[in-house]
Amino acid sequence: MDRSLDQLYQVALALTLWITGLGLGMSFGPGQILRTLRRGGLFARATVLDVVIVPLLVWGLVQAFSIPDHYATGLLLVGVASAGPLGIKAAQLARADLPYAIALVVVLEAANVVAIPVWVALLLPPGVQVPMWPVVRTLLLLVLAPLAVGMAVRARRPPTAARLAQLAAPLSTVGLLVVIAIVLARYARIVLDVFVAVGPAALTAVLLALLLGWLLGGPGRPTRAATSLVTGVRANGPALAIAQASFPSLAAVSVAIVAFGMFSVLLPVSFAIVAGRTVEPERPSTTV
Repeated sequence: MDRSLDQLYQVALALTLWITGLGLGMSFGPGQILRTLRRGGLFARATVLDVVIVPLLVWGLVQAFSIPDHYATGLLLVGVASAGPLGIKAAQLARADLPYAIALVVVLEAANVVAIPVWVALLLPPGVQVPMWPVVRTLLLLVLAPLAVGMAVRARRPPTAARLAQLAAPLSTVGLLVVIAIVLARYARIVLDVFVAVGPAALTAVLLALLLGWLLGGPGRPTRAATSLVTGVRANGPALAIAQASFPSLAAVSVAIVAFGMFSVLLPVSFAIVAGRTVEPERPSTTV
C-alpha cells in the first residue's frame, strides 16, 4: 500500500508541476522571465537568504530544540536544499510575481548543485554521499522542460496557448490538492510519531523562512510574496535522495525529512491561498 502511494505521489507531483509549467510557459515569454534577472539586488538577497541564512537557521533550531541526532540529520538535509518547484505553484496561488518566482527557482536549483555539498560537508557527519542528479533532474525535467514546451506553444499558436493557459491554473490547483492528500494519507501516522521530536523546530523554521522571505523580498508585494513562498518550500526530493544514499538503514532520517517536508508544503500553500484571496494583485515592480 505504501509503495503504491509513493508511486502515485510521484506521478501526481510530476503532473502538477508539468501542468503548472506548461500554463506559465503559455502565459509568459522567455523575455519576460529573463528580464527579471536584471534585478540583481533582489536576486542577491533572495539567494543569500535561501542558500545561507535558512540552512544556518535550521542548524540553530536543531541545537536550540535538542533534536536527536538522526532526526537532526533529516532536518538539516531539508534545510540546506532550497527552492522546491512547488514554490512556483504557491506563488501562482498567491498572485505573486510569477516571472520572478520562476527565475528564482531556476537560479536556486542551480545554486543547490554547489551549496548542498558544501553544507553537507560543514554540518553533517563525515562520509555523507551527495547524489546531485536528483537536483539536476528536478531542474531540467520538472521546471525547465514544461516551461519550454509551453513557450513553444505560445510562440506558434498564441490563441491556443491563451485558452490552454486558462485551463492550466485550475487543473494544477486540483493536482496540488491531490498531492497534499496523498502525502497526508501516506505519512500522517509516521509524522504523528515524530511530531513531538521535530514538529516545533520544523514549524518554527518554515514560519521564519516565510517571514524572512517577505521582509527581504521587496520592493513590492508581488516580489515579497514570491520570495517568501519560494523560500518556505524546500526541496524535499534531493534531501530524500541523499538520505537514501547515505542512511538506507536509518528510517529516522527519512521520517524527519518527510515531517519537515509536510510543514514546508502545507504552511506555504495555506499562506498562498489566503494571500491570493485577500490581496488584490499588483503589477510586478521592476526596481530593486
